[in-house]
Amino acid sequence: MKKLLLSILALVAVSAAQAQNVNMYIGVKPTSDLENIEVTLYVDNDVDIIGLQASFELPTGLTKDNYQYDDEEELYFQQTNRTTKNHKKNSKDLFKASKPNDLSVSIVSDNGSKIKETSGAIGTFWFDGSSLADGTYTVKMYDACVFPDANSRIDAAGQHTPDQSADYKSFEYEYQIIIKDGTLTSGINNITVASKANGIYNIAGQQMNGLQKGINIVDGHKIFLK
Repeated sequence: MKKLLLSILALVAVSAAQAQNVNMYIGVKPTSDLENIEVTLYVDNDVDIIGLQASFELPTGLTKDNYQYDDEEELYFQQTNRTTKNHKKNSKDLFKASKPNDLSVSIVSDNGSKIKETSGAIGTFWFDGSSLADGTYTVKMYDACVFPDANSRIDAAGQHTPDQSADYKSFEYEYQIIIKDGTLTSGINNITVASKANGIYNIAGQQMNGLQKGINIVDGHKIFLK
């Protein structure tokens, strides 16, 4: 009986150890230059990781031609200094076969270099939204996860899963933007990240210690404080 109890406690301890506190979300910068709308991918990780993946969907009506490219016709995805020169952006097959207008980014170290345990921006891409009329639109991130090592990933439930697992819970995040009179303003985010749904966040998805003036997201609910 004692051995059985110890085995159960050991199993619970292993299961608890597998849960990691990771968050992935996006932000869109307000601008009056609708030809260069800036979208930034953020990753908060409390464990070192070697890489990540994420897919992005632009507002309805825009295609892969609306993404910004350099002179060599390679899509811009500007990585921050959180990554190293060994973290290579997947420069081939950037668009999903099933959704040819959706960007699919993979950044993985080719020698095991780590993206250290911290929070902040990982990279930015741009798209041309000058054809959008006044209204509210959604930029979406989906099918996203981080890789703690070469053989596994951490999903939105904070669970370590095999890299080839088909039933992992991907991070999903929707960012609404408002366009009016040729200017883009930030809208309301829809936080769907399971591992950090509870708590207080601002509309950029950043966790706060307490309520602030403006829009707060408290345990998944939007609250406006004057």
